[in-house]
Amino acid sequence: MIAADESFPSDYWVAIATVIPVFLLVIAVQGPTYEKMVATSLRYLRSALLPKKSSIKQLVALVISPVIMGIAICLIIMPAASEGMALVALGSGSDNVNERSFAMSSAVLLLIAVIIPPLILPIKSQINLYREIKLSIKPAGESPSHIDSAEQEQGGGKNKPSLTSNECKSDAECCSPGQGGE
Repeated sequence: MIAADESFPSDYWVAIATVIPVFLLVIAVQGPTYEKMVATSLRYLRSALLPKKSSIKQLVALVISPVIMGIAICLIIMPAASEGMALVALGSGSDNVNERSFAMSSAVLLLIAVIIPPLILPIKSQINLYREIKLSIKPAGESPSHIDSAEQEQGGGKNKPSLTSNECKSDAECCSPGQGGE
């Protein structure tokens, strides 16, 4: 057995070796975060390559796409490397400041990846609600978008269809002994 240095931070490496797999599990449970990042990166790249876009939008898309893809790649490589470093450091009983810094930055990156999706969900729902409200409010004289064309043809839904001969006009009529209600 290798004797560990008195200044070796074994608690730090045990925490890193424990936290990184837990964060990876949380990301896996949260949903397809990684797939969404890759899809977003490719969407920006495709939009940058379309000739219809202005040059500024193309430039922004060309910058954003590699950044998102780089983060997605780092979400896989950095935790794997940090976990390996933690296991080697615990096994050998020695480390250096650069290894600790890399492992900590990996843990922070994973923490951010774990926290962001739950924070984005309420923001997206508020934006969608605002869009729905904005679409349903029309200027005076226009009918709301949620009234379908059948109601508009009947006078904006004012004329309700009449009851057919086999429908009851009241509960008493339907439940009378002659109607089979008993």
